[in-house]
Amino acid sequence: MKNILSDKIFLILRHYLLAGLLFAMFSFISPPASAQSPEKIDQEIAKMASESRNNAKINEVATKLNAIIAGKAASVKQKINAFNIIFDMYARNKRQPDAIAAAAKICESVPGSPEVRQASLVALINMHASAQQFDKAIENASLFIKEFPELKNNSAEVRVKLAGYYTRKKNFSGSLDEAEKAMSQIEGNDKLYAEALMIGMDAAAQSKKPEKELEFLTKLREDKYLKVRNQWEHYGIRMRYANAIRRTGKLDETIKYCSEMEKIIDNHPTDQRQNWCKMIADCLVEKKASSDEIIRQCEKVIANYPEVSNNWYSSQQMIVDAFTREKKFNEALGAAKIMFDASDDQWKREHSCRVVADLFKQLDGNDTRAMQFTDYQDQGPYGEDKQAGTQDDPKNPLAGINYPSYPEREKSFAKTTATCGDNAAASRHRGIMQIYTGHPRKALQYYIDGARRASCDDFGQAALDMIRIGAHSVRGYDADMEDFYRFASHGPNGLDCKAGTEDDIKDPFAVLLGAELKLSSGNGGMAGLSDADLKNLREVLGFLNSLASDQLTKGRDRRDVIVSIERIHEALLDWDGPEMRQWYMTKLSSFEKDDAEDALFNGLQLAARAGKYDLGAVQSLWKDLEAKSPGLENLVDPKTVTRCNMQWQKTLKMLNPPPKPKPKAKPKPQPKPQEKPPEKQKPPEKPKEKKK
Repeated sequence: MKNILSDKIFLILRHYLLAGLLFAMFSFISPPASAQSPEKIDQEIAKMASESRNNAKINEVATKLNAIIAGKAASVKQKINAFNIIFDMYARNKRQPDAIAAAAKICESVPGSPEVRQASLVALINMHASAQQFDKAIENASLFIKEFPELKNNSAEVRVKLAGYYTRKKNFSGSLDEAEKAMSQIEGNDKLYAEALMIGMDAAAQSKKPEKELEFLTKLREDKYLKVRNQWEHYGIRMRYANAIRRTGKLDETIKYCSEMEKIIDNHPTDQRQNWCKMIADCLVEKKASSDEIIRQCEKVIANYPEVSNNWYSSQQMIVDAFTREKKFNEALGAAKIMFDASDDQWKREHSCRVVADLFKQLDGNDTRAMQFTDYQDQGPYGEDKQAGTQDDPKNPLAGINYPSYPEREKSFAKTTATCGDNAAASRHRGIMQIYTGHPRKALQYYIDGARRASCDDFGQAALDMIRIGAHSVRGYDADMEDFYRFASHGPNGLDCKAGTEDDIKDPFAVLLGAELKLSSGNGGMAGLSDADLKNLREVLGFLNSLASDQLTKGRDRRDVIVSIERIHEALLDWDGPEMRQWYMTKLSSFEKDDAEDALFNGLQLAARAGKYDLGAVQSLWKDLEAKSPGLENLVDPKTVTRCNMQWQKTLKMLNPPPKPKPKAKPKPQPKPQEKPPEKQKPPEKPKEKKK
């Protein structure tokens, strides 16, 4: 019985051993089908795609993917996917020779496959284009088009790329040719067709073919092509179309199109609508419309768009030109006076001075007042000797010219003044509205209000507007403005930051405005905030202050809180509040250094300025920081100080007084021609005695 049982056990064991041996043998000869299934290959490719981002595994990933490409189990599509990963990995790491070799290798591994050849060429095209190697990109793109002419859509896509590369090489005729060929091949792909139109449009413009440019623009502005382009491109395309038809001389058609575009409100910002309005005025000038029609249109540019001042200056100049053309010189001088006040840079100022002087000359028929005005601009009211009441004091004939009345502007600007906001930019915009309605003294008050509110980043431009527009328009001349720049930079204590020393500067803005200059604090300044607004702002400020003091408010959240607090102080204009400076110093010292430190240090500078329109106190703060004064030492991280100092130096550079113009050379008196001295007359000769 025992032997029979042993035999049975032996037979069973031998059976299982033989089965295992056969299984192992067949497994060795041919791996299981599941290991080579498409799903397994896809999983391996996906895994390699993930690992390809690890630069340490580049060679390992390439080896495994090359095995898939060389093997017989993967489909052509899978091999192309594997190749794309290898190629992208090499191209990304700037290993171009390896990438080119990979493209050649897959073509050898799958000979005669058009899909593989297409994939390799497209990869090479994109790689060379990304590396700015446009000659090689053009070479491979041309190969693709030559080898696969029957693939219309694919060929068209490559042609569009080729057209773009020709543009980069400034071969605009080649670009235009390829763009047109691509358009003829594209079927059912509006996005690609729109791209071809864009490239063709630029190439036609560069090739001086306005008819072609207009043809492409006419198609491109169709809704089906516009909707596949970025929203921000729509305005540029439409404006370019308007300019194209304008260049053909079809001014009435241009005016009609601009009028239609101006009425579009959705996704059409105010400044863009104003540009359409201004183009209508430009076209009216070109078609030599009546002066009244031009003036009415220019008034629309200003009065209909009170929120945006971009086109106001050029429109005011067109009003001056229209009056001049009608020989209405008094009206032209009134309009030119506003243009003179609004000149915010040297070129505009010089231009407006020339316009005013020329108008005086045309009105008077002589250059007496024109010369007086020019001398007044160069020398100011005290002449060359800078002493009042002397004979060389020039007169300002422009002072006797009244500002024009603009009731439509006044009405429109009044609404915007009440609603345009409570930050520095809003105050400056209120100032420019006062300039364009002939109220320079009120404008200067708004510009001072804007400078008082301005942040560290914004003070430079706010101060320049306060000086170059506000103060300049009240003074009426450009000479001797150095003290305005010095006061804005250094304050009343001058360069040494000490009161009662020789370099102290008297406030030139206060001298200009006198009793009209009224500076208030804590109630919103000249922003016109209601009592309810002030109450709400103060309540929010209290809540934000509690968040800023909470140790749980950290990182970016804390920075957002600090920036919001600064914005409320800007609105309230209460930077001179008690213990404001100490609050910022406490916050800087009581928290770990984090993202909020820049914002806190900027706030400390604003608290030091205390709502003034000069940087004198901020100069003192920076000097104390450099000297490591008690209380400031180690208060702010040196890196933060370095970053903020860059903006500080930029602001100071902006406020450097402009160089003085060279004095005009006086004509040298011509020496009188010297008269020849009279010739000495010879004494009469004595008569000779006759010889006896």
